[in-house]
Amino acid sequence: MEIILIYAEGTNGAFGYKQGLPWKVPEDLKHFSQTTTSHAVLMGRQTWDGLPSNVKPLPGRLNLVLTSHSGSLRNCQPVKSIYEAIEHARDLGHHKLFIIGGPAVLRQAQHVATRIIRTTIPYSGPFDVRAPELDFHDWKLVDGRKVSALTSVGSFDIEEYAPRFYKRKDDRSLLRRIKAWFKGQL
Repeated sequence: MEIILIYAEGTNGAFGYKQGLPWKVPEDLKHFSQTTTSHAVLMGRQTWDGLPSNVKPLPGRLNLVLTSHSGSLRNCQPVKSIYEAIEHARDLGHHKLFIIGGPAVLRQAQHVATRIIRTTIPYSGPFDVRAPELDFHDWKLVDGRKVSALTSVGSFDIEEYAPRFYKRKDDRSLLRRIKAWFKGQL
């Protein structure tokens, strides 16, 4: 199973603002939707709570929510750990699990991830949630390009943004760890 972190951050470290994204870049939202549709997505409780009601649950995806208090959750599958999410997605036939946030969930999942898709948005406005500081020592950039995006975010004009795709330098040891964990659970 592929475990992929996918997230966007502003050039100033922004990740969220007022329980949502601090920017609206339709091209990036389209990329996110096309990339994650038909797959499982894992998010923390605050990310789930911050989703607009018109996309809750995220359509066409298995929505897994990492939480210790699942009582009031509707239209999603609560899980208590990243490993439970991996197992649940695998048991339902998914071959990819996308970790979409928040920052604490992304930090926790980086140790089992096989790929990272990190988009940098040229944004320097206000935010109240900082993007996760991940350790990229074990990762190599396999594709990084700028993409045209003619849009505005408040008083900021965005002409391009940069999705970057990373792969583990040596993912064999990671796959062995994941397989060993699953064997121990059977």
